[in-house]
Amino acid sequence: MVAGRSAFEGTWVVGHPVDLDADGRDDWLVEGRHRCLTGTDGADWWVYSGDTGSARLVAAAGRAQAVEMLPERHGGFRDLQLQAKQGDLTLRYAAGAYTSVDPAED
Repeated sequence: MVAGRSAFEGTWVVGHPVDLDADGRDDWLVEGRHRCLTGTDGADWWVYSGDTGSARLVAAAGRAQAVEMLPERHGGFRDLQLQAKQGDLTLRYAAGAYTSVDPAED
């Protein structure tokens, strides 16, 4: 925020088109690129489902060095694996959003 207004610029992130729900349309993995959205432990990531005009946030995934789409599906969406500095984390879609999976329960 600068003088009460957002200073965010489109170049601060990059969108990676992916089809998470096999509907033939792009969903988006959004990777932080600005210095406030990255660090030595990776970048901040967000996951959006739907077309550009109607995309909805389904995960504020957190900081990771990479995000991998797994072959397993839950709720019609592919599971995601965050490769984070503190260890890999699996995200699973349920009830309209991605949530982390407890490795002990998986």
